[in-house]
Amino acid sequence: MLTSSANFPSIHPVHQKEFHFECINGIQTYVLNVPYSHYFGFLKRIISFLKFYYYADNLITKLNKPDLIYASSTPPSVGELGKKWSKKWDIPLIFETVDVWPDVPEQMRILTNPLLLKYLHTKVEEIYKHASLIVALSPDMKQQILLHGVPAEKVIVSYNGTNPNVFFPVEKSNKIPKILYAGAVGQVNEVSELIYAAKALENSAEFILIGNGNQANKVKQLMKQLKPQTFTWHSWVSKELVSVMMANADIGVSTIANYKVLEANSANKFYDYLACGLPVVNNYEGWQKTFLGEHQCGFASPLGNRSAFIANLELLIQDKTLRTTMSRNARNAAVKYFDRKKLANELLHQISKLQT
Repeated sequence: MLTSSANFPSIHPVHQKEFHFECINGIQTYVLNVPYSHYFGFLKRIISFLKFYYYADNLITKLNKPDLIYASSTPPSVGELGKKWSKKWDIPLIFETVDVWPDVPEQMRILTNPLLLKYLHTKVEEIYKHASLIVALSPDMKQQILLHGVPAEKVIVSYNGTNPNVFFPVEKSNKIPKILYAGAVGQVNEVSELIYAAKALENSAEFILIGNGNQANKVKQLMKQLKPQTFTWHSWVSKELVSVMMANADIGVSTIANYKVLEANSANKFYDYLACGLPVVNNYEGWQKTFLGEHQCGFASPLGNRSAFIANLELLIQDKTLRTTMSRNARNAAVKYFDRKKLANELLHQISKLQT
């Protein structure tokens, strides 16, 4: 595995040299010294993506030929790297699309230059064409990929999923319901919607935010302006504590900015909320609305409709019986559909077909 140093502690030895090797859970892992953070603006992220490409490309020349390449791509540069070495080694490429590029930055108007967009569309479609298998993280992502002229039989859906043994329900005795958002505070997340909800519903529920990112200052300014009374923000907690805090909440919230393309998202928090038995309330629809409705484990409101989002939260706050029912349904759905081990085995089965 080749990965970046982004999530490694500052005292880790990887930060002192170009790359660090260690065996993690039986996986031979090369950690490239490439900083990355949710605080980074768009340009700084692009620089990190290019730096990772350069370091990884240089390192790969020293490695033995594998049986296949699995490129998990937020930036298309990772897919481009996978395509390059798949061709050189004449081995299959599996391309996992964490975000569909350049569709997301294009529709958010982060990228507007027509020549750059044309170049990116061409490069991504070349990766799609070369890949033996494309893994989309949600049904809506698959539909976005198919719009690029990719044959449907080439694209499968494999959700991020969750670990039901780490995220699970617990008995709780909260005086008022706890509403939790756990995730990035970035441009795509529109966490300000949580602040507006906390103000509208203050004293009837306790709102908790766990996360940080490049929109943190904007959200802090809104907090100073609205002054929600029952609101707590933890900019950072350990992964172990996140699962504890999540299990002790009553409702999980996921929000996105007002761009339809983002409704295809497959954020980890969605699956972890369900595994903890939290009814999920989204401020958007898409495939998650369908899932929440079919399995009666949460609500989704039309994108941009703040009053509907707040009304859904209020309904769950006031109706404990409904919360209890949806909590049970959420846990059952997570175990049945999103257990990461099951999903991994299904994906492995699909990959094994490439070598038969």
